[in-house]
Amino acid sequence: DGEGNIITHKNESFNPDPEKGYANINEILDGKLKDIVGAKKATENKIKD
Repeated sequence: DGEGNIITHKNESFNPDPEKGYANINEILDGKLKDIVGAKKATENKIKD
């Protein structure tokens, strides 16, 4: 969603937990997943420009 919460994912360990709630991108791999996604988006934007 717009807040970085993972609503559904092929890897079931990232799906919402009934007790813990949503997994947030900032909490996965100590925040490194957010950096990877951000770098990928930046690269895609450069290609479009």
